[in-house]
Amino acid sequence: MPLAVFRRHQKKMLATFAILAMVGFVLSDTLPKLLNGGPRGPENVTVATLYGKRVDRVKLDEMRQRRKIANQFMGGLIGFTARQSVPNFFGGYTSRELIDALILEHQADGLGLPHDPAYARAYLNDFVQRIRGKMTRELFEISMSPLAQDFSGDQVLQAIAEEARINQARDISSFALVTPLDVFDSYRDQTEALSFRVLDFPVEKYVDKVNEPSANQVSDFYDKYKETLPDPVRDTPGFKIPREIRVEYLTFDGEKLAKDFKEKFTEDELKSYYESRKQDFPIPRGLGDLPTNVFAEDPTAKLTPQLYQPFDQIRELLATTLSEERAQTEIAAKFETIKNEILLPFSDKYAEAADDLVEARKLNKNAPANLPSLNDLSVVAEKNGLSHETSPLMSRSEADNYGRIGAAEIGLARLGGGKRFADEFFEAKSQLMEPYEFTDVEGRRFLARKIEDQPPRVPTLDEVRKEVITAWKLEQARPSALKAAEDFAAVVRQDGGRIKEDIIDGRAVVNVSPTTKLQPGGSSSILPDFVLPGDELRSALFGLDDDQVAVAANAPKTIYYAIALDRRNPASMLTLFGPNGPYSIYQNETTRDFNRKQDEIWLKGMRAAAGLPVDWVPDDEKDRDSSRRGG
Repeated sequence: MPLAVFRRHQKKMLATFAILAMVGFVLSDTLPKLLNGGPRGPENVTVATLYGKRVDRVKLDEMRQRRKIANQFMGGLIGFTARQSVPNFFGGYTSRELIDALILEHQADGLGLPHDPAYARAYLNDFVQRIRGKMTRELFEISMSPLAQDFSGDQVLQAIAEEARINQARDISSFALVTPLDVFDSYRDQTEALSFRVLDFPVEKYVDKVNEPSANQVSDFYDKYKETLPDPVRDTPGFKIPREIRVEYLTFDGEKLAKDFKEKFTEDELKSYYESRKQDFPIPRGLGDLPTNVFAEDPTAKLTPQLYQPFDQIRELLATTLSEERAQTEIAAKFETIKNEILLPFSDKYAEAADDLVEARKLNKNAPANLPSLNDLSVVAEKNGLSHETSPLMSRSEADNYGRIGAAEIGLARLGGGKRFADEFFEAKSQLMEPYEFTDVEGRRFLARKIEDQPPRVPTLDEVRKEVITAWKLEQARPSALKAAEDFAAVVRQDGGRIKEDIIDGRAVVNVSPTTKLQPGGSSSILPDFVLPGDELRSALFGLDDDQVAVAANAPKTIYYAIALDRRNPASMLTLFGPNGPYSIYQNETTRDFNRKQDEIWLKGMRAAAGLPVDWVPDDEKDRDSSRRGG
């Protein structure tokens, strides 16, 4: 929200800048001497050293802003043309990703790749032709709309050019060689279906065999994991309480509003809209067609072929587009009024009070908190026909899945490709009480503010004693569950390697239906019959030979499974390589996968060439658990 803050305080800030400029002029001879070799400010610390030069935090912030502009434009473009959501088309915003971008930028410079708006236009034309057919001025303006208030078209094109050349440098520099055997392995992973018979051995069933821990054992176990954040897929506990936020938001059903508009359009309105937009709907032309202007000199225009799709054919599309535009305009105006009259003044008041409190506490550690009381948005919601809600305190993972707003993206454009709700509010620079606008895929618009932000903390042992004892007992019970699973597996092996019964010791044997190792496209198959399956379990399942029995645990080691193969539907090499086989499809897919892996290998080499240590981790990412799980 830096630009929004600037707009609210521009008079004060411009006056300040003028004063600073005069001071800078007076000190122009002495200031450089004072700065050279002096301590570096906290906001401009060195993040890394590349090619012998320091990269400061300010440089990364500039790149982050550039990438946000390019990503937001491409998100809107793809959302409008392909109806898909691609939040970070050019990449993410972590310090690690931005340092990689600087390395790739250096590579692009070496290759002589251009980085001007003309290059961006050519890139966009080529991109859209592969999706829709033509990049038009109207399409550019629609994609540009969330950015138009703050940036010019050339600024957006410049950002796209800088990011696109980085991608091109990466594509040029890394590639992989794929053999037919590699293609068959990929084909088999996606087509060879295996079914299994499985008996589970939950660790909690063996906890009653574990003695109560002593006071020292509880204390030692707590001390071991008190600084660790919990993770449901890790096999060790974590007792640290993650960062939690509370959010208040107003909701406007944009889809309903658009539907209301659509039902009220007259034919004259739609035809007028068609006349203003018809150049965006040209009739697709084939390679053998004559140029559209071949009869440009015909005074009667009778010989000129029809250039645009007829109104009747695209009437529904026009109505949908116009209704979306009208709804977005009305919602944007309503939200802007609420922000300017209610939310932003309170945000400014709160920020000033918070700054005063910080200064007061520097002088007096016991200075009382004197922050303004939260204003009541329920009254605002009722007055404007909006829904109002306040969330409970949520960790990052909880916020990701919280109601409809959890899946919403920042901005007022549906499928705009902006950051998701949790990503925005858990960002380090996200401020309390600052208003943010979000939209979900169904067109609901949200005006939200973060009203509470609790940092991660280590609880006392008394607060989490029950959880500590439970986790300790589960850890002690694992060997018993594992032994029971292995004993059962040994009996099954002696009986031919098949689990024949449907009920064993009062527990049902699970029949896992035919499943491939990978889904079409190469992602790991979903295994709904297993709780939190990890690499160990997947390897055991798809590494089974006929008549074998395997024992493997899920990712957090809360359940051990005895697994026997039931049936195998093998992949056929003849089908893949036959005259009408899908070899080319799998070859392209395997090549993409290999290129991705090769790209990472190549990038590691580029990092080393830039002088980046192999074990380098940005300072703001060293506590990975904290940033990823809400800390």
